[in-house]
Amino acid sequence: MNYLNSHIGGFFEIEKLSPTPDYYHHDARFIACARASLRIILEFLKVKHIWVPFYICDSVLASIKDCQIGMSFYQINKDFTINSIPELGENEYLLVVNYFGIQGKYIDRLKKVIGNQLIIDNTQAFFRRNEGEGFFSFNSCRKFFGVPDGSWLYGPEIDFPELSINMRHSTLHLELRSIGRQREAFELYQDSEKKFTTEPLQGSLLSFIMLGQLDYMNIINKRIDNFRRYSDALGSINQINPTIEEGDVPFFYPFMPKKTIDKFKLVDNFIYIPTFWPEVLLREVNGFEFERKIAADLLPLPIDHRYDKKEIDLVISEIFKQLGLDE
Repeated sequence: MNYLNSHIGGFFEIEKLSPTPDYYHHDARFIACARASLRIILEFLKVKHIWVPFYICDSVLASIKDCQIGMSFYQINKDFTINSIPELGENEYLLVVNYFGIQGKYIDRLKKVIGNQLIIDNTQAFFRRNEGEGFFSFNSCRKFFGVPDGSWLYGPEIDFPELSINMRHSTLHLELRSIGRQREAFELYQDSEKKFTTEPLQGSLLSFIMLGQLDYMNIINKRIDNFRRYSDALGSINQINPTIEEGDVPFFYPFMPKKTIDKFKLVDNFIYIPTFWPEVLLREVNGFEFERKIAADLLPLPIDHRYDKKEIDLVISEIFKQLGLDE
């Protein structure tokens, strides 16, 4: 992306903080959000029918609906792999999610089995780059960083029309979170999320600039270290006991204890655990008991670059307390 400013004088634009920014994703197209990236892919491929996991957020389904494409759900296993790979016909594709950013090796194997009829959802795996010749993939920037929008789209060369820049983004929730006004920030964050649509737009200039300033290697190392710290402490009582392999950069540490933990009690200690995804529980489709169980009971524990050993140990301590266990 090339944002040019040919005007001289007048008020200042947003500062370009580094003369040599690093965007980590160097050969991808910068789109406003993941659902817009997916819509671009679906329309380019002229998809007629797509298989998606039942354990997935509604924003993905919105992209499919807006493209008026036929859709079927598939089941996943305890290790987040596909239970049974469907036989794909002409113009039929399968969407696979790199759950928690730890499915890299599995997806590499899956690419060999399914080939180019595979679309890769890396919204939980920001640090996966180009998936290889002929493969489409996309991620989500705001799931990993304090930016208002952004998604990197990889794939074969697309003859893009000129896309407008996303001007509907908001930053007030980010600013309020930065000064500790969490409750107000969360309400505005929810409002901001509602503004995203599947409309194909370029990501905002602000996000583009901010993403060029990050210390990505430090962020990667922190995520891996924090994941491993949780794993060492909680692995023996985690019903899914996830692991990371070389090349994986995790999103959260997925923890599912045998005893349900009340997230509101964690909030009382200023520990905020998201739910992936409450809408899964509301779908009027028979079956998919495992997917409903993890939507209800799985705790994605935060591991991102804002936190060090002190914060991770605080979460671990509170988890043990809630479970009535000794550390």
